[in-house]
Amino acid sequence: MKSATLLLALAAATMACAADDEALQAKYKTILAEARKQRDADLEKEQAALAKAKKNLATARANKAQAAEIKKLQDRVDELNQSVKELENTKVVLPKVQVSKLTEGKIAVIVGATDKPWTPEVNRIVDENNAVVKWGDKFYWVETPTKDMMEGKKLELVNLYELSGTKTYKTTLGGTNTVPFLKRFVLP
Repeated sequence: MKSATLLLALAAATMACAADDEALQAKYKTILAEARKQRDADLEKEQAALAKAKKNLATARANKAQAAEIKKLQDRVDELNQSVKELENTKVVLPKVQVSKLTEGKIAVIVGATDKPWTPEVNRIVDENNAVVKWGDKFYWVETPTKDMMEGKKLELVNLYELSGTKTYKTTLGGTNTVPFLKRFVLP
């Protein structure tokens, strides 16, 4: 069930590490809103199924199997409501890692040397969703919207990213450069 997957993803993120900055709390609120929306959709489906099962029970009262199914559905609705209550009282903490310490497959919010947001310089805008950025003397391919970017300007990145292999691009001198690929991570 999608809501259960989302709730598990949120619970896993909660256990990762402590963070107090406003950008992450805003991200938490967005995630919580998505969880509520999914919960409401799931509840609506389950309540529709529960109403149908109750109608069937009224026409066939002797059928114990239907009564058991109604009980299961009601228990599931109660379970979902309890899960949402627990989530509403939980502070989600996302892991923070300096880009130089990010390892393959790890998902984290990338930070600068002092736990501040990562602000690399935009080296090249590849397309509407990808850019090559420079941090110190190292380049990175970053999957991120580029609409408001300008080459040569600093960029503040506060989303979750996953180090996901490398990308190769052509340089302005006609050669190629292979750089680490930071894939934007979106919760399921």
